[in-house]
Amino acid sequence: MVINSETTIASAKSEKAAPKMDADRVVSCILVVDDSAAERMRIAMMLNKQGHKVVQACDGKDALDKLKQHSVALIVTDWSMPQMDGLTLCQTVKTSMAIPPHVMVLTGRTSKCELVAAMENGADDYLCKPFNSEELRVRVLAALRLHKMRQVLTQQNSELEQALARETQPDAIMLQHLSAAAKLQRAALPARDSTVNHIAVAHYLKP
Repeated sequence: MVINSETTIASAKSEKAAPKMDADRVVSCILVVDDSAAERMRIAMMLNKQGHKVVQACDGKDALDKLKQHSVALIVTDWSMPQMDGLTLCQTVKTSMAIPPHVMVLTGRTSKCELVAAMENGADDYLCKPFNSEELRVRVLAALRLHKMRQVLTQQNSELEQALARETQPDAIMLQHLSAAAKLQRAALPARDSTVNHIAVAHYLKP
């Protein structure tokens, strides 16, 4: 048996270079939004190394355009940006999409009032700067799981509504048939309080 040492070495290097994947990670597209190209690239590189597909946008308006082009599960956005800031992006996404992506706001602000304001404006989570790769990793995994659960629940609700519609449809058709039969029965009866051969006739029909 001949072993090609070059092939073996190349295969070993390839396996070593492959990013470590979490067993329960949901493979989804993540949109990174930041007006700083350097910061945007830094975050994108972290996520790429963790095995995620990443799309980048330079501000909120650019992010809305990217959302039309890609199926995004998570938006990781800076707070302060020109054109459209992170909170305005949150509001727009949450009010315009049936199943909006999970939104994580990155901010250097630590005031509780400001962080509460971010959540009230549609943010699902926030991550205070500075942060490291491991902090980002665990928060992203949690966000993707929540988004997946939301999708599953929405699908199950839709299927349940369809099943209920199918169950109630035969009942509606049966009621229509019974109503038509009742009309035929009434039409076959003599007029109420009529006289037939000097005999007074009164009747009451309850279908």
